[in-house]
Amino acid sequence: MQPAGRDLIGKKISVRDQQTGDLIADTKINSYDLVNKIMHIGACGVPPRRAQKVQVLVFADGGVYEYIGNLRRSFVSNEMEIALCSQAKKKEERRSRRLTIKERGVVDKIRIEGQWVTLRKPIPILTINISSNGILIRTIAGSFSVKDQIQVAVRLKSGMLRSNYEICRVVDKNTQTEQYGCRLMV
Repeated sequence: MQPAGRDLIGKKISVRDQQTGDLIADTKINSYDLVNKIMHIGACGVPPRRAQKVQVLVFADGGVYEYIGNLRRSFVSNEMEIALCSQAKKKEERRSRRLTIKERGVVDKIRIEGQWVTLRKPIPILTINISSNGILIRTIAGSFSVKDQIQVAVRLKSGMLRSNYEICRVVDKNTQTEQYGCRLMV
């Protein structure tokens, strides 16, 4: 069953080039025209281009849905629109699908006693995967503890991803590196 149009507004959306699989945008849905089957997303960080075929993943409350569509400029200057060409196909039942994304980045801020502190020397990280509500990163062993709050900055082809996270688990520990499961702070 397809999600209703009003249920999609504000949901996380991942837009990839259908041919190459490159990530174009990782953002939220601003509006959805149910009659014309057009989604609007923010254009910030999306490189200007002609219309192109895209694969769209929508992280809705009932699961992850995949669409095929055409990404093109909108009449509104700070938006892009996606004209959907297919019905929604349910990809998985998980609330938050994980996407493998191996990109380098840094932790440049940490929250100490309720205040955000900018690190003089940012901690280098490698992202392992990302979902609508978190990220898995790998970095130097002992960098963080569960409940630490951090700001992660990762440069993607579509722009800079900068978000605040809380460390919720430490996995894959060894003497040099650890993986940290981080929950997105809203």
